[in-house]
Amino acid sequence: MLRNLTVGRRIVAGFIGVLALCMIIGATGLLSVTKSTAGFDKFQVTSERLSLVSAFEAALLAENNAVTTFLIQKDQKSLDELTKYQKEASRLMNQLKTDLKGSSLESQLVNLAQRKEDYESVASRVVTLILEENKLAAETLEPAGEGAERWSKQLFDKLSLDNVVSGMGNSASATRKFLLARFFVYRLRIFVQTEYLDRARAEFKDLTPILQTMEGLLKEDAHVSRLNKFKDSVVTFNRAFEALQSNLFVRDDLVRNSLAIIGPEMLTLASELKQAMLASQRALRDELSSANSTAEQTVAVVMALACLLGGAAAWFITRGITGPLNRTIDQLYAATNEISSAANYIASSSQNLATGTGEQASSIQNTSKSLDEISASAKENVDATQTAKQLAQETRSSADDGVNEMANMSKAMDAIKRSSEEVSSIVREIDDIAFQTNLLALNAAVEAARAGDAGKGFAVVAEEVRNLAQRSASSAKETSQRIQACVDCSSEGVRVSQAVFKQLHRIVEMVSKVDNLLSKVSKASLEQSGNVERITDSITEVNRVTQKNAAGAEESAAAAEELSAQANTLTDVARYLNTLVRGRSSITSADHLASPDYKVGDMQHTSPADSDKKGPANGSWNGGLESSLH
Repeated sequence: MLRNLTVGRRIVAGFIGVLALCMIIGATGLLSVTKSTAGFDKFQVTSERLSLVSAFEAALLAENNAVTTFLIQKDQKSLDELTKYQKEASRLMNQLKTDLKGSSLESQLVNLAQRKEDYESVASRVVTLILEENKLAAETLEPAGEGAERWSKQLFDKLSLDNVVSGMGNSASATRKFLLARFFVYRLRIFVQTEYLDRARAEFKDLTPILQTMEGLLKEDAHVSRLNKFKDSVVTFNRAFEALQSNLFVRDDLVRNSLAIIGPEMLTLASELKQAMLASQRALRDELSSANSTAEQTVAVVMALACLLGGAAAWFITRGITGPLNRTIDQLYAATNEISSAANYIASSSQNLATGTGEQASSIQNTSKSLDEISASAKENVDATQTAKQLAQETRSSADDGVNEMANMSKAMDAIKRSSEEVSSIVREIDDIAFQTNLLALNAAVEAARAGDAGKGFAVVAEEVRNLAQRSASSAKETSQRIQACVDCSSEGVRVSQAVFKQLHRIVEMVSKVDNLLSKVSKASLEQSGNVERITDSITEVNRVTQKNAAGAEESAAAAEELSAQANTLTDVARYLNTLVRGRSSITSADHLASPDYKVGDMQHTSPADSDKKGPANGSWNGGLESSLH
């Protein structure tokens, strides 16, 4: 079946086979990579969840430690730390609820969240009780204890001064009992044990009869007053103690029976959730490893099969294409050798063309002389254009200088105008001063007239000042008129200089345009000169080739007939090659041509006319062969 296919179809079949193998390899690799990528995504999500669970477990442990620290220290700093860890744990819990929603671990997370809520509820109650305890101790218990110690000491000191020996002994006993009771209350706040509660109550019970005895012994107002204050402080302390002990035992019960149980359970649930996440991650890791191994093996097998099948297909297709073509090429080589021999005869007989081309060479020489004259004229035109361009550039430079100088003159005229206007303003000021001086002189003359004889001398001075002011006003007026005329002239000068500046600017623009035009003319002249020189060179080369052609044309005619006969032989070979490449059965002797015993000499020589009837020309089959191979 492969022998009946054309070269193009054989190549297409091989390309389709290779393309199919590439598609199989690509699809297999894509499926394997997609599966592995999906596994990696799952493994990454599981790792992120495991990291989140670990962070949540650490936050729960930190919260539990913060509760323990607050139970010991009972200060605001430890309370702030506890609040911070509770917020962090709640944030991580909310994130876990979002990430694990719908997963197999959601039920474990729900149980953990419930225990965490219970733990934080109990911790909140414990915190409230501790805050109440701190408030009661700070506002009542500690002030009352310090007050009782202070008043007992003052009572003892007073009894010592008054030398009341029996009262001193009872006061010392009362102080001792109160200090012991206060000590056991302090121990009770730390350890919360019934033993310390009983001891404190026993000391308060022993203190009562001592106080009653002191009430019967002490009669002085100073002693009684200090004793009453001591008793009031003791009573206040005892009431605070009774209120405090209830708070302490409730708190201790919550800590022992709730926090101590719920806390470890909560941490255990968090650890179990973490272990379940680790088990899921290990399962994903094993599954991903198996999938990668399977993908690698599959891709390796498919690539090996593809290489084997591709190599076999390439070998069969190459053999089916190159076998017939090699035989045909050998036949063409033989025919080409004979054509080369005939071409040598054609080269020796081309001498006959020399006579016909002699006149052509003479005409080409005359044309070359005319082109030389045109080239000389073009060079003179280029030189003149370059000179004109240089003059235009100098004119443009001079015009630019004139524009710059005119701009400077315009600035100077503007400055003169501004100066004239300033001087005019100064003259107006002088005129105003003269007017004011005249008024003052008139007022001075009036005052001098009122003064009578005493003011005559002053009247004379005022008259002179008035005359001076009038002359100053007259001079200022004349000066102002002349300065105004100067300002008008300056304005006219500015206007004229601006007009001249505009005209110079237009001249510069026109000169620039002329410069640009001359540049274009110069460039065109240079190109024209170059083109003329190249034409001259081309004519010279044509003259040389013509002389050479004339020498070889004589030899070409002799071998033309032999070359025609060999071309007919090549035409028959081309028919078979055309049939092999395009699949067109244009001859009936294809099997004969393809046989090993076939020789080029067996072909029948025909005339050019018969060759045209039997098959395509040399250019036709050669072009078809090249297009098919490409």
